[in-house]
Amino acid sequence: MIIANHNLDEKVFVVAEIGVNHEGDFDTACTLVEKAAEANVDAVKFQTYLPHEYVTAADSERYARVGRFALSFEEFRKLADLAGSLGVVFFSTPLGVESADALEPFVPLYKISSGDLTFHPLLAHVAAKGKPVALSTGGASVEEIDAAVEVLVKHGPDRPLSEWLLLNQCVACYPAPSEQINLKAMAFLRERYGVTVGYSDHTLGSAVCLAAVALGARWIEKHFTDRKTDRAFHDHALSSEPHEMAQMVRDIREIESALGTGAKGRTACEESGLPRLRRGLAVKHDMKAGATITAEDITWLRPQTAFPLGSAGQVVGHTLKRDLPAGHQVNPDDID
Repeated sequence: MIIANHNLDEKVFVVAEIGVNHEGDFDTACTLVEKAAEANVDAVKFQTYLPHEYVTAADSERYARVGRFALSFEEFRKLADLAGSLGVVFFSTPLGVESADALEPFVPLYKISSGDLTFHPLLAHVAAKGKPVALSTGGASVEEIDAAVEVLVKHGPDRPLSEWLLLNQCVACYPAPSEQINLKAMAFLRERYGVTVGYSDHTLGSAVCLAAVALGARWIEKHFTDRKTDRAFHDHALSSEPHEMAQMVRDIREIESALGTGAKGRTACEESGLPRLRRGLAVKHDMKAGATITAEDITWLRPQTAFPLGSAGQVVGHTLKRDLPAGHQVNPDDID
């Protein structure tokens, strides 16, 4: 799967989920993009919405907060320009059809939140745009995921699903207990739907994200903030601060490098040290010059010599040309 020239088969796509941690302040949003870029993430993600297409006005407290945290469509365009200038992919989760349309000119993909997995009108609308879609599956049953994928396939591009759909394992709790994350479900998603899989994280710390990479996640999404302390909004507490995100990215790159190709063979770093780990032929006890070496006279000790394991036939039956103390290895010039 390729997103904005990033081949997810070759490199794990690390997303700093800024969401609404800017709390409606555009300058803070810019700072978060800059700090995420400094942490070497591949992408930054926000949430884009109009309050009236997202939550009920009857919940006055939530509606007011959602309104305070909203950025304008023009501000998102500016954030996309900023991210691009810093070499970072910008995208956002639209929480309504109008927001999806506003994002279209400057996002290379769409992210659909777990909460909207059953909101089929939005899925259909986004899929019809023909861009890659990343769908989180927090809180979803298999039947609900089946239905969501069916909608995406029906309205999406006429290309193999593996080329444009990514499914994220996700647990929609804030924070999510590690023992309920079920990372092995990524294999289920991959096999059932034939798509690239990732992991969208709501745990504290980065250990689960690193484990997800080791288990095959090609996308890691972690909430991101400038600071967790003295913040009331719940997303900050489960977010990574800049130094934590930078360390997680370094750890992910080390893990994906260590995973290798899957082909088993001797590595370059093993070549020089391997003889010290292998064994060579030696005599078990003191032997005098002129003695004929028998199978009972030999043992195998490190390091490997000119007579490695399996070469006893080259020595047994030959006569020693010099005395050899017990435990000494036999060299070619020691025998006739």
